Amino acid sequence: MHTGSTFIVMRGFPGTGKSTIARLLAAALHAPLIDRDIIRQTVVHIFGELPLAGQFSYELMFALAREQLSLGLSVVVDTPLTYRTTYEQCKELAKEFQTPMLVVHCQCPPEVQKRRLEGRKGNVVSKVAKGTFQHFKLLPGTNGSSGNLASRNMRMAVAPLIPPNQWMILWQM
Repeated sequence: MHTGSTFIVMRGFPGTGKSTIARLLAAALHAPLIDRDIIRQTVVHIFGELPLAGQFSYELMFALAREQLSLGLSVVVDTPLTYRTTYEQCKELAKEFQTPMLVVHCQCPPEVQKRRLEGRKGNVVSKVAKGTFQHFKLLPGTNGSSGNLASRNMRMAVAPLIPPNQWMILWQM
């Protein structure tokens, strides 16, 4: 039975506005925000750069999201959603709680992304997206045949954001 909650999952490369939009969504919906990058940064700060820090941060992100959904709360998860397994785990979590899942894909022109990343600590500029809009129509890990989200009965809506050179794409399951 659907509890009225919604599971919102951010998707996109670093510097595309995921965290900014995730915070706005969480504040507007009065929903908890679970940011995978904050979890990972905390793990690294406390324990150092461990080989399993990334995996641990995803596991903790899912545990926290599961708890919020079990309480009947909507939740916003800020993650790149670049791994097929992460997407499948999100789908399973939504199914477990009979909660709609919205995937919010963020992208912007590469020059905007690069400028944003240059202002950050560390060497993340190499992660600037090289793909085009067509690149983002497929989920990571798909071969294109069944990966097109629209072909899987998901409704897709495109909404322009401010600044006008950035787009948010919503896929609802």
